[in-house]
Amino acid sequence: MIEDRDPIRTPEPFRFEARVGHADRPPLAIAVILVVFVLVAIAKPWGDEAPSTAGVAATLGPLRPATPAPTAAKLSAAPTTAVDGAAAVADFCLEPGSWRTATIETWRDQTVRVWRAVSPVPATGPEDPAIPTVPAVGSSIPAIGYCAPGEGSDRPIGPVDVDAWRLGVGGATRVDLRPVTPGGAESAFGGLYRPPGSGPAASWSDGIIVFRHADEGTGVERWFGIEIRGVIESSTASPAPSS
Repeated sequence: MIEDRDPIRTPEPFRFEARVGHADRPPLAIAVILVVFVLVAIAKPWGDEAPSTAGVAATLGPLRPATPAPTAAKLSAAPTTAVDGAAAVADFCLEPGSWRTATIETWRDQTVRVWRAVSPVPATGPEDPAIPTVPAVGSSIPAIGYCAPGEGSDRPIGPVDVDAWRLGVGGATRVDLRPVTPGGAESAFGGLYRPPGSGPAASWSDGIIVFRHADEGTGVERWFGIEIRGVIESSTASPAPSS
């Protein structure tokens, strides 16, 4: 742009404009060129490799958001509930490293908790002679049960079914188990059961109670027995076992 302020030629300045180069292309011409360019690019892709996802996104704009990948929690199995976990029976099992029978035994003027090692086995039924049996001895036996290891290859997974039978002269009779711990429900890692009788002073009567621990998680059935032996207390009675 040139301004000429010569008063002789004109009292007011005037403007002279010139554009160097080609004349402006109208919008229609530009649109046609872009369409031709895109068609050529589609007909003859550049290079032999397929375009990456990033390239497609850059060309076509933002892609539709993909469904988010499931988190690790969603991929894992359903969380173990408190009743299925070792924590539910930790107060009386104390995290054993192997299988134990657990009993509450009354001796003289004290009630103690007793754990005894046991090695459950597969069996054909409650009368199978291969089932190992451990004692529970006291003037009163308010509760009997078991504790399972929380670690190792012998650890149960759960859920489980726990059944019991009393052995007698006429064979095995099913026992109605009444859970004391944990919270009136079954746990894969342990349980204490009150006797069939009622009242706070009820005691398991003498005899052999056979347990079946059926683990649905592993498909393993474990059998073991507890032989209850009542004693008559006297001043010369042997001392109570340590808890």
